[in-house]
Amino acid sequence: NKVFQYWKSNMTKKAEASSYGGNIFAMAQDATYVYAGGMTTNKVYQYWKSNLTKKAETASYGATIYAMTSDATYLYVGGDAVAGNYKVCQYWISNLTKKAESATSYGGVIFALTQDSTYIYAGGWTTQKVYQYWKTNLTKKAETASYGGNIQCLTADSTYVYAGGGTTYKVYQYWISNMTKKAETASYGGTIQCLV
Repeated sequence: NKVFQYWKSNMTKKAEASSYGGNIFAMAQDATYVYAGGMTTNKVYQYWKSNLTKKAETASYGATIYAMTSDATYLYVGGDAVAGNYKVCQYWISNLTKKAESATSYGGVIFALTQDSTYIYAGGWTTQKVYQYWKTNLTKKAETASYGGNIQCLTADSTYVYAGGGTTYKVYQYWISNMTKKAETASYGGTIQCLV
């Protein structure tokens, strides 16, 4: 239930944060801070990278946090349902207050978030699609066809978004411009839990 910091040079531990208060399922970072979110506490904690002391925390997301990503200004969080709504929340990095949340429910647990300069992408269970949201107001712009299984991970570059998960055991490549599928890999042979 803690964040540990290790030296890259020799992988010895440099510091550890105080207890988050529940299992941590999602993390993100920027140049100054590390962010952690998970269950029980259901909040995002913001830690100074220099010593892992806590600087701030969000109000409760309302359910377990499973996914997180950040840019220079905002932190984006997704997870389990809050009053039946599977939503993406946007927080100011400066004070961790909430700026916006997606009005369109994803329809299932959000297990993966990624981004580019314009959009946030969400993927997860039940719906098994990638939703594309405008960063400016978190309205939905587009969605992919079904991945064919629960989506566990996402990543993106300037042209494509990539999804991996269960059942199909493949990586799907989608055009950012219209969220149609461009290509897919052969089967990995098991559930794909992470992409970089």
